Amino acid sequence: MMLGCFLYCRAKTRRFCVRVLSSMGIRARELLLLLVSDVVVLGAALWLSLAARHLALPSGEMYLAHAQLFAVVALVWLSIFWLFGLYDKHTTAFLQEVFRRLVGALVVGAAAAVVLFFLLPTDLAPKTILALYTLFVGAGVAVSRFALLRLTTRRKKARAVVVGEGQAVEALAEEVRANPFRYPFMVVAVVSPKEARRELPALSHEGAIEWLIVQTDHPSAAQEIGPLLVWATEHGARPVSLLAMYEHIFDRVPLTTAYPILLDHLLRSSARWYEPIKRAFDIVFALVALAVVVLLIPLVWLAYRLEGVQGGVWYIHGRVGKGMRPFRAVKFRTLTRLDPEGQLLDEAPNPPTRVGKVLRALSLDELPQAINVLKGEMSFIGPRADALGVAKRLVAELPLYPLRYLVQPGITGWAQTHQRYPEGKISPQNVEESAERLAYDLHYIAHYGWWVDGVVLFRTVRTLLERVITFLLLVGKGVPRPKKNV
Repeated sequence: MMLGCFLYCRAKTRRFCVRVLSSMGIRARELLLLLVSDVVVLGAALWLSLAARHLALPSGEMYLAHAQLFAVVALVWLSIFWLFGLYDKHTTAFLQEVFRRLVGALVVGAAAAVVLFFLLPTDLAPKTILALYTLFVGAGVAVSRFALLRLTTRRKKARAVVVGEGQAVEALAEEVRANPFRYPFMVVAVVSPKEARRELPALSHEGAIEWLIVQTDHPSAAQEIGPLLVWATEHGARPVSLLAMYEHIFDRVPLTTAYPILLDHLLRSSARWYEPIKRAFDIVFALVALAVVVLLIPLVWLAYRLEGVQGGVWYIHGRVGKGMRPFRAVKFRTLTRLDPEGQLLDEAPNPPTRVGKVLRALSLDELPQAINVLKGEMSFIGPRADALGVAKRLVAELPLYPLRYLVQPGITGWAQTHQRYPEGKISPQNVEESAERLAYDLHYIAHYGWWVDGVVLFRTVRTLLERVITFLLLVGKGVPRPKKNV
């Protein structure tokens, strides 16, 4: 009787969990699985550490006594995992560097735990346990990531057909095929809307088509969308908007269809109530940043004099703000040749100074822009403000470019924390990279609100931590060049 009840409850629980996971989006499901697995690893690591330290199975009383302290440590470690990007989208490119991120997170987590042990009142002295805990957590997180990868790779994938044409269609199909473990569907074919009604029956004979991803903005969509939806209903296929799927996967909008996406989101925008809150945050940030700038000014001035660089410590340059209005941005000087007013002399080569390399490596050169934030010309978070000449050229090259100035430019932003640049570069180097950055910026504008700003804030803190740690580790070998801009 008891066994029957147990099996019944287990089956019910399993079906409930499967139903909940199935109803969640790809990203939400991935985050939940990663978070649950890490919590289990942190709890198991403490038990294993106690067992290894005492060479005996720990009693419940011993485990609970240590758990009260290590629960705080676990929360700190989960936050550090987040900052180091261990909860980023698990693409193939991510998994190739997950162990490097994990090692960095373990080092910072162990250091943070040592500080906590000094600050928190406790009779425990868990030095050896902390060392063992770090090893077990590292091994457990690595194994759990590998196990989740195997689990998602082996599960049955829904067969999907993409109906559409163009760059966005090709990019989506390529991404899904390159990361088969991450998505619950596989792309079995890409067909044009005109050929879809003829191709779909043949494809369904090879296996049931469970997802039909349709490019609804295609010129032929008006004539073909109705028959396609009828076919999907009759054959049990799930119709999905290609535009929504593209944005969900890439965190940016396809530039070919940016107008309808932006219009739809802007009409439902919560910016009216969010703007005053964001402005208040900007003012607080600006005041704190300016206090730091005041402390840095004499140090930067002295460092430049010791280096033999004459002139002021400021770099003042024209930038484009909201509504394409120009303004003068203020940064710490990092270049060798500037005029007395802190502006560029000419287009001749102008390498950074040694002090400038340090300021750039730690992103300290950006702090004086708090003046522009306080004046309302910039925000802390928003699309990066381009130089006047660069903006003029890109407006001519990219028709949608002025749309990125619907909001205040920012010191950090969605594109700065998501886009990858070539080694040693911190900004777009050509029109293609600028177009990709524009796609990220328009995604930010379309979803403008507290959630995307929160994501940018977390990713910015993580990037700054990476820069500081890299700088401290490699300072003896020369100042490193940052890989990403914030």
